[in-house]
Amino acid sequence: MKHFAYFFIYFLMGLPSASAVQVCSTLNVTGWTQEQRNLIPFTTYRLAFEAGQDVVPTITGNQVCYDDPTFNVPSVITTASILSKINTTLAQRSVDLANVAVKQQAFTDEISGATGNDVCDASLADIETRIDNRVAALQAQLDATTTAAEVKAHLRNQLYPALGTVFKRIAKCLKARSALGGL
Repeated sequence: MKHFAYFFIYFLMGLPSASAVQVCSTLNVTGWTQEQRNLIPFTTYRLAFEAGQDVVPTITGNQVCYDDPTFNVPSVITTASILSKINTTLAQRSVDLANVAVKQQAFTDEISGATGNDVCDASLADIETRIDNRVAALQAQLDATTTAAEVKAHLRNQLYPALGTVFKRIAKCLKARSALGGL
């Protein structure tokens, strides 16, 4: 019987407590946009996390509740703090979207040839023809050189810059196409 009593006490001590303390904060969301309302769960979790609680709150209507919180819920989870955090999040999102739009326009301009890069929209046959013509022109210029100094000047002033320009254009096209999902 004595062992049974010890087992019973051990069993009861091992069970989770059924008397969890739930602390709630009531929000006044009158006049909030739907987007702001949609961000309440994310924002309340974030505020609690910053206060040291890594638990998703229970949200019912305008009540945000935490079971056994480790922080002062009514002072951290307030209408003002949530709205401030939401507005900061939305402002940052607007800045991020504007930056993405600028990058996307730059990539679109690159692909469309607006930047002077006419390689992006060219067909493969057109690119091959351009390369062949450019190689023939550079070869003719190189064949016309007679001294080592002329060959060096030709390489430095004609061939290397032409190769660099082509590689840059191709790289910009590849980058632009991959950034826009291969348009």
